[in-house]
Amino acid sequence: ALLVDRQARLWAGTSRGGLSRLDGESWDHFDQRDGMISDEVLVLREDSTGRIWVGLEEGGVAMIEGDHIRNFTTADGLVHNTVLCIAETPDGAIWFGTSNGLNRWKDGRITSPNLGSRTPARQILDLNTRKDGTLLVGGDFGLLQLEGDTLVEVLPGSRLGTQAVSSTFEDSQGALWIGAVSGGLMRLHDGRLEHLGVEHGLPHN
Repeated sequence: ALLVDRQARLWAGTSRGGLSRLDGESWDHFDQRDGMISDEVLVLREDSTGRIWVGLEEGGVAMIEGDHIRNFTTADGLVHNTVLCIAETPDGAIWFGTSNGLNRWKDGRITSPNLGSRTPARQILDLNTRKDGTLLVGGDFGLLQLEGDTLVEVLPGSRLGTQAVSSTFEDSQGALWIGAVSGGLMRLHDGRLEHLGVEHGLPHN
């Protein structure tokens, strides 16, 4: 995982060697000797206050503020200690997609919110906040979005409900690009869903 923060520092998370930070020409390192539970970094995210959130393999999530590390695990309310994706919504809540569902951190507390009948209780592959503040949640259940306190399908009745969604990206035109695990690439714009697969030039679906 790579991240450039608001201070133009480069953060590099590795699969076995912890987390490194390049500030100018100086490197700092964070690993289990510095207080992190795991050295296997899966995802990095900077929140609106400048804190760095680190999703870990079997280590929960670490929050780095300055040089101080605070760890959150199942003992603190996470539903699973493997954190695959992280996003922030405009209300300041930090969302964690884990191998067994969704968590929300707000005001120093982690909860497992009930977001209606579509609340996922399995692996979350992607979390993304759109430019309008809408939280997107992707996984083998398709693509969901948070409306108020309820998760609903994005474009009900479309192939989005039958694909395992692994990645989303909103472009400068407001179109949403959606990568599927084995279903190619989709583009959603103005309520219209387009599909691109190997038949359109992709090397693989």
